[in-house]
Amino acid sequence: MPPTTKAQVVIEERLRDKIKAICSSAKGSCGLIVGQLDGQRFLVSHLVRATKTPVEEKEKPTDDDISFFIISQKPQPDSASGSDEEVFGDPPVWRFARERFFCPVAEAKDISNAKLTPLAVEVQRLLPGGLNVLGIFFTSATEVPKTARPRLKELMSEISAALKKDCPNLFLNSESDEKVLLAFEPRSCSIVTSLSMDAADCKAIIKPIPVIFQQLEWLELRTRFRVDLEKPTDLKNRHVEGLLQKVLSSYGDLVRKSIPLIGGQLLDSERPLPVSREGVITVAFLTPLESMSPDEGFNELIEATRLKQSGRMAFNADVVGRAVLHGKSSVGFAVQALKDDLLRSMNTRMDLHCEDILVTDTDEQEFDVVHELARRILAPLGTDGITFSNYLHETEPVRDSLEVFVGLLDMEDTLTTAALLTAIEQTPNQREVDSALESVSTHSGEIEMDSAYEESTSTGPGTLASKLDGPVARSPLQTSAIVLALIFGITFALYQVYLMNCGPPLTQVPSKEL
Repeated sequence: MPPTTKAQVVIEERLRDKIKAICSSAKGSCGLIVGQLDGQRFLVSHLVRATKTPVEEKEKPTDDDISFFIISQKPQPDSASGSDEEVFGDPPVWRFARERFFCPVAEAKDISNAKLTPLAVEVQRLLPGGLNVLGIFFTSATEVPKTARPRLKELMSEISAALKKDCPNLFLNSESDEKVLLAFEPRSCSIVTSLSMDAADCKAIIKPIPVIFQQLEWLELRTRFRVDLEKPTDLKNRHVEGLLQKVLSSYGDLVRKSIPLIGGQLLDSERPLPVSREGVITVAFLTPLESMSPDEGFNELIEATRLKQSGRMAFNADVVGRAVLHGKSSVGFAVQALKDDLLRSMNTRMDLHCEDILVTDTDEQEFDVVHELARRILAPLGTDGITFSNYLHETEPVRDSLEVFVGLLDMEDTLTTAALLTAIEQTPNQREVDSALESVSTHSGEIEMDSAYEESTSTGPGTLASKLDGPVARSPLQTSAIVLALIFGITFALYQVYLMNCGPPLTQVPSKEL
């Protein structure tokens, strides 16, 4: 997207109340700025305050229910006893109830104690495409002195490096990484310092930047990305995390090479996004086929590669994608934001899954193991179409997402489970899992990921599952028999060739004249 002529920070008008809440803290606070970078304009859509665990914490019950409380529950008139499903016709509505403690900030140097770098990585993972961590904010009674600015720029560089390391696919073509710093004066709630800097360049100059408040218009892009990959692979070591990283790499290549269709049309990347009265635009992607040599068919290619490997890796899924763009975005900028969301979402799911694998003891001899990736949960930030994400496994209750949305992402504490979008993705049921296992039961030494497709909403669900099979173990006697059979077959074939080419010539005996 071409840069605008004037560099400035544009803060959403609705964030005035959030800034007042930030400044009302007696000990001050700090956190992350979330928004969109449009050329040289920083469009700020959210502020995330950093929290901490108090040093002296009173003893509390270990029951997780202390973190939530029920808003409402509707009993069925015909039921008087039994399980929760029998007693309550609708699931109970929950709110987050745990008290939050924000990191205190008396002056600029205190920001180093807030651990903003790991917080930035966690927050970035849960943002939709188009939104990123733009910088940091904190409260300050006076303008930030010039002596403190180098340390603040160093902190920005640490955050930038951590974000790139967490999901490098999002920063393949980035040469610069502009960040912004804002300081709020607690008594007047005004902005006393606003600076911009290139966090990727240690020699870049720290510059002042003007700030305005404005009502921003946002568009939401939606997609359902179909994945159907099959890759031969070596399963000798059975390193599950390494195999999943191969899946992630192939998935990333597929996303980057896919062709977007907006309204069923291929639009020029430089033109502005089409107008949508509903504020929602649906995008479809055409994915490329497997590449192969000109003189080799697809079946021959797969078969030849399988002979060199000990197994096969397959990955099938419907992945739900979301991106948020300001109203004047170009098609190219919007499509890239949606692809970034598909990459970031899958990267987050894989990391969560690998963390679970580290604490799960899997029998090495058990080859039929189903791996289900976490499903996506969305929460609306306000009424402007922006949604943040969380990822839950099948056994985790929906209310656990409130701890992420309110406790981590610093959304409004009035958010309830009733407002969450929980049906955009579904996990496969047992029948679908059994079908996936049966479909590959004739192949030895395979890894398969399969997805259950079930229409439940207008945008469609996205579910992920996987099956791991190991190579078939052969005894020394079986191996010797196979080798002897191959030697016998080759020897017999060579003998036949010898008889045809080197044997005695055949002569025709003349018939006796009558």
